[in-house]
Amino acid sequence: MDTETHAVREITAKQGVILCTGGYGANEALMQKWAPTLLKKNTYTQSPRDDGSGQVAALEVGAARDLEPASIIFDRGAVPVGTNIDDYYVKDWQSHQFVLGSYPLLKVNLKGERFFNESVPYQFAMNSLMHQPGHLEIMVWNAKTMDNLKQFHTLGCSRLGWPGIFGTDGEKKLLHDYLDKGYVQQADSIAELAEKMHLPVDQLTKTVDHYNDLCAAGKDTDFGKEAYRLFPVDEGPYYAVTLGGILLATLDGLHVNAQMQVLDQHEAPIAGLYAAGNCAGGFFWGAYPDRVPGLTASHAVTFGRLAGQCVVDA
Repeated sequence: MDTETHAVREITAKQGVILCTGGYGANEALMQKWAPTLLKKNTYTQSPRDDGSGQVAALEVGAARDLEPASIIFDRGAVPVGTNIDDYYVKDWQSHQFVLGSYPLLKVNLKGERFFNESVPYQFAMNSLMHQPGHLEIMVWNAKTMDNLKQFHTLGCSRLGWPGIFGTDGEKKLLHDYLDKGYVQQADSIAELAEKMHLPVDQLTKTVDHYNDLCAAGKDTDFGKEAYRLFPVDEGPYYAVTLGGILLATLDGLHVNAQMQVLDQHEAPIAGLYAAGNCAGGFFWGAYPDRVPGLTASHAVTFGRLAGQCVVDA
Protein backbone atom coordinates (compact mmCIF):
# COMPACT_ATOMS: atom_id res chain seq x y z
CA MET A 1 0.00 0.00 0.00
CA ASP A 2 1.21 3.50 -0.87
CA THR A 3 1.53 5.37 2.43
CA GLU A 4 0.65 8.72 0.83
CA THR A 5 -2.21 7.82 -1.53
CA HIS A 6 -3.32 4.63 0.27
CA ALA A 7 -3.56 2.95 -3.12
CA VAL A 8 -3.18 -0.82 -2.88
CA ARG A 9 -1.06 -2.62 -5.44
CA GLU A 10 -1.39 -6.38 -5.83
CA ILE A 11 1.67 -8.30 -7.04
CA THR A 12 1.34 -11.85 -8.33
CA ALA A 13 4.55 -13.87 -8.12
CA LYS A 14 4.70 -17.20 -9.91
CA GLN A 15 7.84 -18.79 -8.50
CA GLY A 16 8.11 -17.24 -5.09
CA VAL A 17 8.33 -14.08 -3.00
CA ILE A 18 11.59 -12.77 -1.51
CA LEU A 19 11.16 -10.57 1.53
CA CYS A 20 13.90 -7.90 1.68
CA THR A 21 12.05 -5.40 3.81
CA GLY A 22 14.75 -4.84 6.41
CA GLY A 23 14.45 -4.67 10.18
CA TYR A 24 12.08 -2.99 12.62
CA GLY A 25 14.13 -0.19 14.17
CA ALA A 26 11.63 2.52 13.22
CA ASN A 27 8.70 0.65 14.79
CA GLU A 28 8.85 1.41 18.49
CA ALA A 29 6.03 -1.02 19.30
CA LEU A 30 7.98 -3.91 17.74
CA MET A 31 11.17 -2.76 19.43
CA GLN A 32 9.38 -2.81 22.77
CA LYS A 33 8.14 -6.31 21.99
CA TRP A 34 11.26 -7.88 20.44
CA ALA A 35 14.22 -5.82 21.70
CA PRO A 36 13.18 -3.38 24.45
CA THR A 37 16.72 -2.54 25.52
CA LEU A 38 17.33 -0.88 22.14
CA LEU A 39 15.11 1.99 23.24
CA LYS A 40 17.38 2.50 26.24
CA LYS A 41 20.61 2.40 24.20
CA ASN A 42 19.72 4.51 21.19
CA THR A 43 18.99 8.16 20.60
CA TYR A 44 18.60 7.92 16.81
CA THR A 45 17.85 5.49 14.02
CA GLN A 46 19.10 6.04 10.49
CA SER A 47 16.64 3.57 8.97
CA PRO A 48 13.25 5.31 9.25
CA ARG A 49 11.59 2.89 6.82
CA ASP A 50 12.45 -0.19 8.88
CA ASP A 51 8.93 -0.78 10.15
CA GLY A 52 9.14 -4.58 10.36
CA SER A 53 6.21 -5.02 7.98
CA GLY A 54 7.78 -7.86 6.01
CA GLN A 55 8.55 -9.86 9.12
CA VAL A 56 5.07 -9.28 10.52
CA ALA A 57 3.52 -10.41 7.23
CA ALA A 58 5.58 -13.61 7.32
CA LEU A 59 4.51 -14.31 10.89
CA GLU A 60 0.90 -14.11 9.72
CA VAL A 61 1.49 -17.14 7.49
CA GLY A 62 3.22 -19.15 10.21
CA ALA A 63 6.87 -18.10 9.97
CA ALA A 64 9.28 -18.36 12.89
CA ARG A 65 11.76 -15.65 13.82
CA ASP A 66 14.83 -15.29 16.02
CA LEU A 67 14.17 -15.11 19.74
CA GLU A 68 17.48 -13.38 20.48
CA PRO A 69 17.65 -9.71 19.40
CA ALA A 70 20.59 -8.56 17.30
CA SER A 71 21.49 -5.08 16.11
CA ILE A 72 24.17 -2.76 14.79
CA ILE A 73 24.72 0.34 16.91
CA PHE A 74 27.19 3.19 16.55
CA ASP A 75 28.39 4.88 19.76
CA ARG A 76 28.38 8.40 18.35
CA GLY A 77 24.86 9.82 18.66
CA ALA A 78 25.44 13.34 20.01
CA VAL A 79 22.47 14.81 21.87
CA PRO A 80 21.79 18.13 23.66
CA VAL A 81 22.98 18.51 27.24
CA GLY A 82 20.31 17.29 29.64
CA THR A 83 18.65 14.90 27.19
CA ASN A 84 16.41 12.23 28.73
CA ILE A 85 16.87 9.10 26.64
CA ASP A 86 13.44 7.81 27.71
CA ASP A 87 11.72 10.37 25.49
CA TYR A 88 14.39 10.98 22.84
CA TYR A 89 14.38 8.72 19.77
CA VAL A 90 14.76 10.47 16.42
CA LYS A 91 13.86 8.62 13.22
CA ASP A 92 15.04 10.31 10.02
CA TRP A 93 17.61 10.17 7.21
CA GLN A 94 20.07 12.57 8.84
CA SER A 95 23.40 11.12 9.97
CA HIS A 96 23.55 12.63 13.50
CA GLN A 97 26.99 11.05 13.69
CA PHE A 98 29.55 12.85 15.80
CA VAL A 99 32.29 10.54 14.54
CA LEU A 100 34.77 11.58 17.20
CA GLY A 101 32.46 9.77 19.65
CA SER A 102 33.87 6.47 18.39
CA TYR A 103 37.41 7.44 19.39
CA PRO A 104 38.71 5.91 22.63
CA LEU A 105 38.87 9.21 24.53
CA LEU A 106 37.93 9.70 28.16
CA LYS A 107 34.25 8.89 28.74
CA VAL A 108 32.26 9.20 31.94
CA ASN A 109 28.74 8.47 33.10
CA LEU A 110 26.25 11.09 34.25
CA LYS A 111 27.86 11.00 37.69
CA GLY A 112 31.18 12.07 36.22
CA GLU A 113 32.77 8.66 36.78
CA ARG A 114 34.81 6.67 34.28
CA PHE A 115 33.19 3.25 34.01
CA PHE A 116 34.71 1.14 31.18
CA ASN A 117 37.54 0.66 28.70
CA GLU A 118 36.86 3.15 25.92
CA SER A 119 38.67 0.91 23.41
CA VAL A 120 35.92 -1.71 23.32
CA PRO A 121 33.80 -2.17 20.16
CA TYR A 122 31.00 0.31 19.54
CA GLN A 123 28.17 -1.87 20.74
CA PHE A 124 30.03 -3.04 23.84
CA ALA A 125 30.19 0.61 24.86
CA MET A 126 26.45 1.05 24.37
CA ASN A 127 25.72 -2.19 26.21
CA SER A 128 27.73 -0.94 29.18
CA LEU A 129 25.41 2.06 29.41
CA MET A 130 22.59 -0.27 30.42
CA HIS A 131 24.27 -0.34 33.82
CA GLN A 132 24.75 3.43 34.07
CA PRO A 133 22.34 6.17 35.16
CA GLY A 134 20.42 7.71 32.31
CA HIS A 135 21.96 5.31 29.75
CA LEU A 136 24.10 8.10 28.28
CA GLU A 137 27.83 8.87 28.41
CA ILE A 138 29.82 12.07 28.25
CA MET A 139 33.11 12.27 26.37
CA VAL A 140 35.76 14.72 27.61
CA TRP A 141 38.82 15.86 25.65
CA ASN A 142 40.81 18.97 24.82
CA ALA A 143 42.03 20.96 21.83
CA LYS A 144 45.43 19.27 21.91
CA THR A 145 43.71 15.92 21.29
CA MET A 146 42.50 17.12 17.89
CA ASP A 147 46.05 17.29 16.55
CA ASN A 148 46.87 13.78 17.75
CA LEU A 149 43.93 11.74 16.44
CA LYS A 150 46.12 9.49 14.31
CA GLN A 151 47.73 7.87 17.34
CA PHE A 152 44.41 6.30 18.39
CA HIS A 153 44.47 4.12 15.24
CA THR A 154 40.73 3.66 14.88
CA LEU A 155 39.48 1.34 12.13
CA GLY A 156 36.42 0.89 9.95
CA CYS A 157 34.15 3.88 9.45
CA SER A 158 35.75 5.87 12.28
CA ARG A 159 39.21 5.53 10.77
CA LEU A 160 41.02 8.85 10.34
CA GLY A 161 40.97 9.53 6.59
CA TRP A 162 40.11 7.28 3.69
CA PRO A 163 38.69 4.63 3.81
CA GLY A 164 37.25 6.05 7.01
CA ILE A 165 35.14 9.18 7.35
CA PHE A 166 37.18 12.34 7.92
CA GLY A 167 40.76 13.47 8.15
CA THR A 168 41.95 15.76 10.94
CA ASP A 169 40.59 18.86 9.21
CA GLY A 170 37.22 17.20 8.75
CA GLU A 171 37.06 16.17 12.40
CA LYS A 172 37.87 19.74 13.44
CA LYS A 173 35.12 21.08 11.19
CA LEU A 174 32.65 18.59 12.67
CA LEU A 175 33.68 19.73 16.14
CA HIS A 176 32.97 23.36 15.29
CA ASP A 177 29.65 22.42 13.68
CA TYR A 178 28.56 20.71 16.89
CA LEU A 179 29.85 23.62 18.97
CA ASP A 180 27.63 25.91 16.89
CA LYS A 181 24.67 23.59 17.46
CA GLY A 182 25.31 23.68 21.20
CA TYR A 183 25.73 19.91 21.50
CA VAL A 184 29.47 20.18 22.24
CA GLN A 185 30.39 22.44 25.14
CA GLN A 186 33.73 24.26 25.48
CA ALA A 187 35.34 25.60 28.66
CA ASP A 188 38.65 26.89 29.97
CA SER A 189 38.56 24.66 33.06
CA ILE A 190 37.21 21.25 34.02
CA ALA A 191 35.07 22.83 36.72
CA GLU A 192 33.43 25.14 34.17
CA LEU A 193 32.99 22.21 31.77
CA ALA A 194 31.32 20.14 34.49
CA GLU A 195 28.81 22.91 35.16
CA LYS A 196 27.99 23.24 31.46
CA MET A 197 27.47 19.46 31.19
CA HIS A 198 25.37 19.24 34.39
CA LEU A 199 28.00 17.01 36.04
CA PRO A 200 29.22 17.07 39.65
CA VAL A 201 32.22 19.42 39.62
CA ASP A 202 34.20 17.62 42.32
CA GLN A 203 33.71 14.17 40.79
CA LEU A 204 34.56 15.15 37.22
CA THR A 205 37.66 17.01 38.44
CA LYS A 206 38.72 13.93 40.41
CA THR A 207 38.09 11.65 37.41
CA VAL A 208 40.07 13.82 34.99
CA ASP A 209 42.98 14.20 37.42
CA HIS A 210 43.14 10.44 37.95
CA TYR A 211 42.91 9.78 34.20
CA ASN A 212 45.79 12.17 33.59
CA ASP A 213 47.84 10.26 36.18
CA LEU A 214 47.16 7.02 34.27
CA CYS A 215 48.22 8.70 31.03
CA ALA A 216 51.44 9.95 32.63
CA ALA A 217 52.21 6.46 33.92
CA GLY A 218 51.42 4.94 30.51
CA LYS A 219 49.27 2.23 32.06
CA ASP A 220 45.52 2.03 32.59
CA THR A 221 45.35 0.10 35.87
CA ASP A 222 41.58 0.66 36.08
CA PHE A 223 40.27 -0.81 32.83
CA GLY A 224 43.28 -1.84 30.74
CA LYS A 225 43.07 0.56 27.82
CA GLU A 226 46.13 0.36 25.57
CA ALA A 227 48.95 2.76 26.39
CA TYR A 228 48.96 4.31 22.89
CA ARG A 229 45.32 5.26 23.41
CA LEU A 230 45.93 7.09 26.68
CA PHE A 231 46.00 10.81 25.99
CA PRO A 232 45.87 13.38 28.82
CA VAL A 233 43.17 16.00 29.25
CA ASP A 234 45.57 18.33 31.03
CA GLU A 235 45.19 21.75 29.47
CA GLY A 236 42.43 23.82 27.91
CA PRO A 237 40.42 24.58 26.04
CA TYR A 238 38.34 21.56 27.09
CA TYR A 239 35.40 19.98 25.28
CA ALA A 240 32.58 17.61 26.22
CA VAL A 241 29.59 16.05 24.48
CA THR A 242 26.74 13.77 25.56
CA LEU A 243 26.51 10.56 23.53
CA GLY A 244 24.01 7.77 23.02
CA GLY A 245 23.64 5.06 20.43
CA ILE A 246 22.69 5.37 16.77
CA LEU A 247 20.75 2.32 15.62
CA LEU A 248 21.72 1.51 12.05
CA ALA A 249 19.57 -1.60 11.87
CA THR A 250 18.07 -4.52 13.73
CA LEU A 251 19.59 -7.80 12.54
CA ASP A 252 17.37 -10.50 14.02
CA GLY A 253 14.78 -11.77 11.60
CA LEU A 254 12.94 -14.71 10.08
CA HIS A 255 14.23 -18.26 10.28
CA VAL A 256 15.62 -19.36 6.92
CA ASN A 257 17.40 -22.45 5.64
CA ALA A 258 20.42 -22.72 3.35
CA GLN A 259 18.18 -22.02 0.34
CA MET A 260 16.89 -18.83 2.03
CA GLN A 261 13.42 -20.32 2.37
CA VAL A 262 11.45 -18.96 5.31
CA LEU A 263 10.74 -21.65 7.89
CA ASP A 264 7.69 -22.23 10.05
CA GLN A 265 7.57 -23.02 13.76
CA HIS A 266 8.53 -26.64 13.00
CA GLU A 267 11.52 -25.55 10.87
CA ALA A 268 9.75 -26.67 7.68
CA PRO A 269 9.92 -24.42 4.57
CA ILE A 270 6.91 -22.27 3.76
CA ALA A 271 6.26 -22.88 0.08
CA GLY A 272 7.29 -19.99 -2.16
CA LEU A 273 8.50 -17.69 0.63
CA TYR A 274 12.11 -16.52 0.90
CA ALA A 275 13.92 -13.80 2.86
CA ALA A 276 17.25 -12.01 2.70
CA GLY A 277 19.05 -9.00 4.13
CA ASN A 278 18.04 -7.78 7.58
CA CYS A 279 14.64 -9.39 7.13
CA ALA A 280 16.32 -12.81 7.43
CA GLY A 281 17.70 -13.98 10.74
CA GLY A 282 20.10 -16.63 11.94
CA PHE A 283 23.31 -14.88 10.86
CA PHE A 284 24.01 -12.38 13.64
CA TRP A 285 23.59 -12.87 17.36
CA GLY A 286 23.37 -10.12 19.95
CA ALA A 287 25.77 -7.49 18.65
CA TYR A 288 27.23 -6.71 15.24
CA PRO A 289 30.98 -7.52 15.18
CA ASP A 290 32.24 -4.07 14.21
CA ARG A 291 35.78 -5.40 13.94
CA VAL A 292 34.58 -6.74 10.56
CA PRO A 293 33.49 -3.53 8.79
CA GLY A 294 30.91 -3.94 6.03
CA LEU A 295 29.65 -7.32 7.17
CA THR A 296 25.97 -6.38 7.02
CA ALA A 297 26.39 -5.11 3.45
CA SER A 298 28.17 -8.27 2.28
CA HIS A 299 25.59 -10.37 4.13
CA ALA A 300 22.75 -8.66 2.24
CA VAL A 301 24.46 -8.88 -1.15
CA THR A 302 25.56 -12.51 -0.78
CA PHE A 303 22.34 -13.96 0.56
CA GLY A 304 20.12 -11.72 -1.55
CA ARG A 305 21.81 -13.16 -4.63
CA LEU A 306 21.45 -16.67 -3.23
CA ALA A 307 17.74 -16.12 -2.59
CA GLY A 308 17.28 -14.95 -6.18
CA GLN A 309 19.06 -18.01 -7.52
CA CYS A 310 17.01 -20.34 -5.36
CA VAL A 311 13.70 -18.77 -6.46
CA VAL A 312 14.66 -19.14 -10.12
CA ASP A 313 15.73 -22.74 -9.62
CA ALA A 314 12.65 -23.70 -7.59
